[in-house]
Amino acid sequence: MNTTQAPDRRKYRGVTLVELMVALAIGLLTILAIVQLMSSFGREQRISGSINDVQSSALIALNTISQDVQRAGHTLAHKRLQVCTMFKTNVDGAALADFSTAAVSIVDGGTGPDTLRIRYAESARGDTPVTLEADMTSATADLRIKPADGTYGIHVNDLLLVTNDGNQCTLRKVTAMESGPLWLRAAATASPNFNPATNPDGRVAYTTAANSLVFTLGSLTQRSYSVDATTRILGSRELLDPAGTQNPIAEDIIDLQAQYGITATAASDTVTQWVNASAAPWVTPGPAERKRIKAVRIAIVARTAEPDFRNPSTDEIVLWPEVTTAGAQLSVKRAFTPTGDARRYRYRVLRTVVPLKNLLWADFS
Repeated sequence: MNTTQAPDRRKYRGVTLVELMVALAIGLLTILAIVQLMSSFGREQRISGSINDVQSSALIALNTISQDVQRAGHTLAHKRLQVCTMFKTNVDGAALADFSTAAVSIVDGGTGPDTLRIRYAESARGDTPVTLEADMTSATADLRIKPADGTYGIHVNDLLLVTNDGNQCTLRKVTAMESGPLWLRAAATASPNFNPATNPDGRVAYTTAANSLVFTLGSLTQRSYSVDATTRILGSRELLDPAGTQNPIAEDIIDLQAQYGITATAASDTVTQWVNASAAPWVTPGPAERKRIKAVRIAIVARTAEPDFRNPSTDEIVLWPEVTTAGAQLSVKRAFTPTGDARRYRYRVLRTVVPLKNLLWADFS
């Protein structure tokens, strides 16, 4: 009799279809959870990185502009230069765009970004002018400088600004200098000269009776800062560059705003009001108004490149806070609230006040 028992098939039973489907579902759910966790973590990393990027970008933009504003007005702050009402500025065959002796000019952008223009010169003579020893016989005649003033600090290719009591100002370029210490020549000959072809028609014949002065500007910087609303890039442009090339400085910048800090009188150094360049007389400040501008207030608004869809922003973004002094309003708040898709981004506002030290040290009496 065969006593061998049949094997228990339950011990060798495989995975049923139901069990397999359950295992697959659990595995898929686990993978999905991991993917969502990694996606959320990655999104948080991108948002955090984008916030850090715009913070750095705004700092770069603000520091670059602030450092330039600190130099504004160098060699241009003398009271005789600040009252120029007529300019002749054709140099090297072309007129200088937007030339002025104003240290800082703000072009109001309305609801869009402002444009900030900064001017300064570099000269060993600083604001110290030289005087004429003799009258110019014509608008193209030589400039004869008094022996006591000398030509120290005047070099070939320097720009000179000649002024008189009539507030007439002519910009001229030194193309060459006579070997002697007294003459800056203007004759169009083979001898050292100011080349009349590179200077404007209708120049003034400056005289000693009109207290004519010659200021050595050396090299002149006229730089414009603005924001491209399409690319969100803040850039600078050299106004002396005929090509007008825009040099990028910082990305993710959506707004640049600036205000003049003005004093009650030209002799005062205390800012009593902040004004936009949107209404007269601050759209184009004249000599009297320029003497009262002693500081500039700048605000930079940066926006993240990465949207945050979970936390739409409804907060008001304040560019200028309201400030009062002794019960009188010093400034007016300027703000905006993001709408539509703009609410999905994070914003950073950096602002600073830059005193115009070259104007504060100038003699405006």
